[in-house]
Amino acid sequence: MSGEGTDRVVSGGRQAIRGTPEYEAAVREVRERVRADFAPLIAQASFLRRLPIRIQRWRRTRREIEALAPLDALYANRSASGRRDA
Repeated sequence: MSGEGTDRVVSGGRQAIRGTPEYEAAVREVRERVRADFAPLIAQASFLRRLPIRIQRWRRTRREIEALAPLDALYANRSASGRRDA
């Protein structure tokens, strides 16, 4: 090897990403942004109209959080192991 780290596709990469502080911060940001986007609609809606708006907000939040760590993505683990300094 040329002294560079190696990339390996790993299983369980999605779960590992989901446990990081960066992922949790991104999830909080998505939730806050979506809540702010829907706040005017909920504030102006009647009691019966709020339920479908909240369902729509929940779906959008779930979709955007899913996009942070997609299920069908390949995850790589950049590792310095396997380095050969010769």
